[in-house]
Amino acid sequence: LGSKVANYLPDGYKAYMVKTDCQSQCKIQKNVKQYCYLKRLREQEYYISASTNFALAPRETASNLREAVKIALKMINNQQSQ
Repeated sequence: LGSKVANYLPDGYKAYMVKTDCQSQCKIQKNVKQYCYLKRLREQEYYISASTNFALAPRETASNLREAVKIALKMINNQQSQ
């Protein structure tokens, strides 16, 4: 998932695989303080959250990878103002 996400990211962003029980989660990072996690739950269902615990943390969902990355970038950029 990380390499697929990386194809959609603008310069200055990186995608890293997160060690989980499956290969369906990655971390999208702009810098040390600005990042979020993206997880593919089913073939066309993606969760985006600031935490790896998608069950407890607030999250957004998307039905395709392009939309999920767009939401993730918005989430990361909104972290600046906090």
